[in-house]
Amino acid sequence: NFHVSKTRLSVRNLPKELDDATLRRVFSDAVEDLKEKGISTKMVQVKVARDPNRDQRSRGYGFVEFEAHAAALEALKKINNNDKILPNG
Repeated sequence: NFHVSKTRLSVRNLPKELDDATLRRVFSDAVEDLKEKGISTKMVQVKVARDPNRDQRSRGYGFVEFEAHAAALEALKKINNNDKILPNG
């Protein structure tokens, strides 16, 4: 019983020092051109998983949820397997 969301992305291989604000900026930049087309680029949630036992350091994964499916799809196309965005991941 799995649910696949049309708006929520699971992001892997993140740098250990990455924070929520940086992740939000990266994804916001990726969907910037959709604003011209009138598509909502609002993010509902941006979360980097943290390890409470290791000074709240990133566990290397996180989640980004958009309001619109088109924004999530565009972000996925631009960021997926792109080592120029987060090269230390």
